[in-house]
Amino acid sequence: MLLFRRLWLLLSLCLLLLAIGLGFYAQRLRELPVLGNDLSALLVQTQAASNWQDVAARRHSFAQLIAAIEPYELTLHNAAGELLERFPQEAKPIPYSALHLQLPIVLPDGIGQLGVAMHHQQIFPWQQWWLALFGLWLALTLLGGLLLWRLLRGYLRSRAVAEQIINGVRDPGLVAEDEPYTVLAAFAKLLSEIREYAKAQVQASDQARRRSFVDGETGLGNRAYFDAHLDVLLSERDANARGVLALLEVGEPFAQADAQQRYLKLVAQLLHQHAIPYPQHILARRDVQTFSALLPGMSSREVHTFCRKLLRELQSHIEREHGRTDGRLAHIGVVSYRAGDEAFKLLSEADMALRYAQQDDLPIGWHMFESGEVQEAGLMGRVRWRSLLERVVEQRKAVLHYHPVVIGTDRRIAFHEVLSRVPGDNGELFTAATFLPMAHRVGLAVPFDRMICDLVLKSLLFGPLAGQMLSVNLSHDAVQDQAFRNWLLEHLAENHQLAERIIFEIGEPVASHLSAPELAFLQTLARCGAGLAVEHVGQPQYSANYLQPGLYRFIKLHRSLTRGIETDPNHQEFVRGLVSVGNAAGAVVLAECVETESQWQMLLSLGVAGGQGYLFGKPQPSLTAASGH
Repeated sequence: MLLFRRLWLLLSLCLLLLAIGLGFYAQRLRELPVLGNDLSALLVQTQAASNWQDVAARRHSFAQLIAAIEPYELTLHNAAGELLERFPQEAKPIPYSALHLQLPIVLPDGIGQLGVAMHHQQIFPWQQWWLALFGLWLALTLLGGLLLWRLLRGYLRSRAVAEQIINGVRDPGLVAEDEPYTVLAAFAKLLSEIREYAKAQVQASDQARRRSFVDGETGLGNRAYFDAHLDVLLSERDANARGVLALLEVGEPFAQADAQQRYLKLVAQLLHQHAIPYPQHILARRDVQTFSALLPGMSSREVHTFCRKLLRELQSHIEREHGRTDGRLAHIGVVSYRAGDEAFKLLSEADMALRYAQQDDLPIGWHMFESGEVQEAGLMGRVRWRSLLERVVEQRKAVLHYHPVVIGTDRRIAFHEVLSRVPGDNGELFTAATFLPMAHRVGLAVPFDRMICDLVLKSLLFGPLAGQMLSVNLSHDAVQDQAFRNWLLEHLAENHQLAERIIFEIGEPVASHLSAPELAFLQTLARCGAGLAVEHVGQPQYSANYLQPGLYRFIKLHRSLTRGIETDPNHQEFVRGLVSVGNAAGAVVLAECVETESQWQMLLSLGVAGGQGYLFGKPQPSLTAASGH
């Protein structure tokens, strides 16, 4: 085995270098002073005062030491430092490795000092030291090779077992009961392969998303993306759904291609910044110099502020970079819309407004065509919306409808989504698409979500909904609000059975930009037993990297992907990729806004597990009516 030989050779070299290093280090330690017991006892006895009382006693003690230790040199000095005795009489060279001892001696005139220079023995001979090191190196090399062989064999076997499992082999005999390492390694390999597969699926999905729906230069949606969302938005069944459609056409103030490219990217960034106050906005680049924006919930009164600020910032940028602002820089054409309008007519009117804004040959300008068809209820300003929403929250007058979500070819109802409605002053019902943007802008999104959650939780506990499975939408404001998070977790922690019957849905824009506390909140909800779902999945400006394995129970594809799915190969490819990503993350993939049998059959063939739409039932004010469709 080539890998084994290489690793064993590397191990042997490392151990050899270690042994050589130990050998050279021990060169300084191989001759250590060794004093036997007899010699130590003799030196202690020699220090007695009786051995040094006179010349005869001194010479007798010297004779004993010379006979016992065969010293290189013996010297005796009195307390004043004078030399009294010396052996040998003439000084001789003393080896560098000699052992020198200085012993205090009791002399008649005081404490003298006995100097001894003697040789010392080796702990063991130099040859034995190297032989021991060689034996240690050989033993460690053989033992390391054996362990390395076992590890590599187990690793390769685990890889083989994992590959067979991945390839569909389900033979229990693949893994022996006495090989726990192989079992664990095979599962680790399998999980690694699954993670790599999920990562590859996310990348493939993002590539398909960018190829089909994203403008490569600005990162905004392209014409196909915008037109699909416009069709879906105008087909909204809420008659009060309204907003504005804007076309922005920029000139070419910069002669250099790179400067013009930076300018177009700046236009995209400013459009995004100014559209943030309007949730569910849609931005796109229709062609080289034309951008489009759908701004739900924007009233005619707010168009002036939006256009004026955007155009002034663009003009200021050009003045700083170019030094002058003559020529055609940027113009905006705006038209208001409402549900039921025709897309072609709206785009034509917006283009006419754009041309009208350009007719004065000013560097910047904008124009808006007012639509006389928009109902007065849809033109309420912030004050009226705040008053209406505050009254609904205080009196808990929100109207709840239930929309079934089905799974499988048998169209079994998995759960019902709770859709909230706000009753207007004239008896009309505003859907979430109409009132939620205004609730966000007037700061009432969190109280409204809390009211809806409280109504649903109490209905599941004590009302006619007990035992049912429901889903509730959480706005970004609610997910960001710490007080709301604490309130909801406290309620669910007290009743795990209640948590198991509710699913919380968040939009893809929320899921893709979760902070650490918000992600921890969702993870705690999942640990409490509640289900999590991501809705409106498939928008081009968001990557699917937010889909953590095991966190979300359902993902719901954006309704713009369902529309025309039977004939659009780009949508089909994209949906197929999203299904793979969702399955890899352990989520059930659902489709929104399924209205025809042909759409449903195509979605099933692409791997979508379930759906929601008028094909399976309309939202109903009672759960019995919604389930009876």
